[in-house]
Amino acid sequence: MIWLIYGILVVGLVVRHKLWIPLRNWTEKWEVVENRVERGNARTLVLRPVGHNGFSFEPGQFSWLKLGRTPFGLGQHPISMSCAGDVEPGGNVSFTIKALGDWSGKQVPALQAGDTIWLDGPHGVFTIDREQAMGYVLVGGGVGITPLHSMCQTMANRKDPRPVLLFYGANNEEDLSLIEGLEDLKRRMNLTLVPVLSKPSPDWKGETGYINVDIMRRYVPEQVKWFKFLICGPAPLMDAPTIAWLALEGVLFGSHLASHRAADGLSTRELADELTRSRAILRQWLDGSADSFAAPFGVTDERLRLLAAECGFRTGFNTEPGVAHLTNDPFNLPRIEVRGDLTLEDFITQMQACR
Repeated sequence: MIWLIYGILVVGLVVRHKLWIPLRNWTEKWEVVENRVERGNARTLVLRPVGHNGFSFEPGQFSWLKLGRTPFGLGQHPISMSCAGDVEPGGNVSFTIKALGDWSGKQVPALQAGDTIWLDGPHGVFTIDREQAMGYVLVGGGVGITPLHSMCQTMANRKDPRPVLLFYGANNEEDLSLIEGLEDLKRRMNLTLVPVLSKPSPDWKGETGYINVDIMRRYVPEQVKWFKFLICGPAPLMDAPTIAWLALEGVLFGSHLASHRAADGLSTRELADELTRSRAILRQWLDGSADSFAAPFGVTDERLRLLAAECGFRTGFNTEPGVAHLTNDPFNLPRIEVRGDLTLEDFITQMQACR
């Protein structure tokens, strides 16, 4: 019986991703406006909607990108938007993509103005609009800086006065993608930018090594317990003592799987390994506390829920709005979206509507 359920789920996923989504996107073509070279072996694609209004998004969200003359081609890639959110109808959107493989290292650099791209988005809950706080500590590394760049740009455009500390980890000065734009944002918002280089040049006068407790303590204010921490980047971005210290300061950590890969692209064995490794590492660093997970890119299936329970997780979260009840599946809990532009009355109304 269980294999029949798996079979139905697999067929459903194939129909959704290979037929329904491409059909939905058929009339929503996007066109390359600019393919700009960035530091860190990266490219920024500026895209405009063709024959439709495009979309707005919350800073930090991502879209699936697919190349080709039609949206039915093989291969799509989850990429965070690197421009500001709150896009006006018909406005451009930008993606900054680091060369890490054949697609990002060969196909993306070859794109020219006028080429077609298909987008499926926006998606994701990694956004300041859903994490309200007195201020933010952003920790980014490598191409993980792109959603944080979007958050800072959006806050500057909104004239948001809240303080932001951005710790940016990279190998060297040349690897600091989008650093010029971040430096410019310091004049438009309450931003403290702290680049940390692991292999700096002899002339570098900033922080060195990896982002750790000692570096962070030099910059974070006493009221940091009221700030939200948003972290995006490759390992090793922060060391174990830093994560343990943040946990003691009240920061809650959960699993996004070991390598942040979408569940529908993993075999059952790979999915089990991702869950097991991520929980083991978090339990080691957090003194045994690692009970929740959120599926990368919001992609869930029955395998993920079953394997998460077997691996020792107690709760899992999807990206569907709503209030959790005692009758909910604990491995498929909803969340209520809290946007930065909501008033208290709007929030109360939204809570009541989800009951």
